[in-house]
Amino acid sequence: MVNFHTNSFAYRLNRKIAWPDPELSIGTWYRKMGRHDCWEAVGPARDTFTAIGGEIKAYLEKHSEPVQETVTWSIYMTGKTRATATPRVMFCSPNMSCAKAVKKMIRDSGILDPYPGVTTGHSNLPPDVD
Repeated sequence: MVNFHTNSFAYRLNRKIAWPDPELSIGTWYRKMGRHDCWEAVGPARDTFTAIGGEIKAYLEKHSEPVQETVTWSIYMTGKTRATATPRVMFCSPNMSCAKAVKKMIRDSGILDPYPGVTTGHSNLPPDVD
């Protein structure tokens, strides 16, 4: 396992790796998020999140302080097109500073390093909430 530092070239390169066969991981379309579309994550992306979700929960329970608002997380497929979509673990909270803080903590933890192509994001609402 390679341990990337968030400011290193290797870390930035790892985040830009394409997700293999993204259409196998794309389910229901939810909405536009900026310039990207957002879909339900299914198949290989959902399977990856099964491992990541438990790691995130354990890490936060051990290393984080309570935040002002609840932060939830799940995985979605995001991209400009279905063919270029990648999995994104979204941290969601009505308080954006809470969502950003938890996202940064997880990004800096190295939990995602073994999962090339998986990125992070934040939002005030989960993408599947209208």
